Amino acid sequence: MSVVFRRAVPRDFPEVRRITRDAYVRAGHFAADHPYISVLEDVEHRAEHAQVWVAEVAAKVVAAVTLTFAG
Repeated sequence: MSVVFRRAVPRDFPEVRRITRDAYVRAGHFAADHPYISVLEDVEHRAEHAQVWVAEVAAKVVAAVTLTFAG
């Protein structure tokens, strides 16, 4: 299995949104209807102010992470 790590591009955002939402909901941090879910789903905002990275396996996005920096 080969894993590719790269910066997310706009076409990745729907999958990043799904992965992020599902991770928080399935872990029990928030209910699916919690108001903070809309913040978690705002990938576009995160990509403007931080670095959003994805991991791909067989050309499918399977994970995502956001890196933020001081300042």
